[in-house]
Amino acid sequence: MVAAGLGGSARGHETQATLAAAQLAAAKQGALVYLEPVIEDGKLRVTANLYTIARSFWDRVRDPHPNPVAHAFAERGLDPELRSFFARIPLVAKRTTLATPPERGPVALACGDVDGDGSPEVAFVGRRRISLGRFRAGRFQPIEQQDWSDLSPVAPAPLRVPLAAVRVTPGAGLDVGSSDRARFVRLNPALSALSWAPRRIPFGQACLEFVRHQLGQRVVPCLPEDAPPNLLELPAAAEVLVSKSLLDAKGQVTDYWAGYRADDNSISVHAGGALLARLESAGAQMALADLDGDGRPELLSSLPTLDASEDSLLVHTLTDDAELAFKLRIAVPDGITAIASCAPGTASMGPIVIGTRGRVWIIQ
Repeated sequence: MVAAGLGGSARGHETQATLAAAQLAAAKQGALVYLEPVIEDGKLRVTANLYTIARSFWDRVRDPHPNPVAHAFAERGLDPELRSFFARIPLVAKRTTLATPPERGPVALACGDVDGDGSPEVAFVGRRRISLGRFRAGRFQPIEQQDWSDLSPVAPAPLRVPLAAVRVTPGAGLDVGSSDRARFVRLNPALSALSWAPRRIPFGQACLEFVRHQLGQRVVPCLPEDAPPNLLELPAAAEVLVSKSLLDAKGQVTDYWAGYRADDNSISVHAGGALLARLESAGAQMALADLDGDGRPELLSSLPTLDASEDSLLVHTLTDDAELAFKLRIAVPDGITAIASCAPGTASMGPIVIGTRGRVWIIQ
């Protein structure tokens, strides 16, 4: 693939080879691009070094181990196609960590590499401020924080129970919207505002506007300069909506979305305009994720209870037969207020981050 990308007279070697053997094989070419791929921490990392190869025997004797004249490095998260060569990641909670949050009862959470440094951060959206940081030694350690009062005025008619969402754009920042606030805001990694729009919340790569006191079904660009959304209108109304785009093992991208209805405490999972599956007796806190990296979504949800001590996290996987298969249940007696997940590791499921009324739970 690299040889094809370089083009010209470049060609790939037939087999894997040591550096010495590769230099010998490239003697007639005069140059060698030597690749060293490594899979670790849920990523494929590739180092490329360019060597000039001496053509004569005596030149090779004088300099048997030449230094590279150019160097490059790249890394990407493992996609479902690469993961299909490894053992399946079990959806098993091995460890739960309780941490002190920057604010009680977050209204939205997200996990991703916000600043592009190669390590994920957790975006924590409360009713008073937005925080970006990591969990260490049982506490949330903020990297950046910004008060809502410096970003947006209060909405003219905030909801009693707020609706909010936050989206991570890796290396670029956050998109944040809340029913508490009059503005949607786009932030850079330092949490400085880049752009504003009237009240709306992120949904997939686009946004949903509020129609009176609930989310509308029309999908709109978050900002005028954004690309138009793939899905223009949702076929069904819901009180809470979440979305996730996933790449499957065949390289196809599917846009999934889920909606919670309060009249019967159910969650419906859709792909585009088609209903795929339905979960009865579910709570309003939910998220779509790919915890094992296989390209199929997991639905993470709370229970339909008003008693915080009876709440739990439920994890279901959408199967090839369009059924929600139960995988995991964890009691969360603090009462769930927000759910997010991070990318899976090479052999471990993606950490689940749960915001509650008093603490943050990190389930790994």
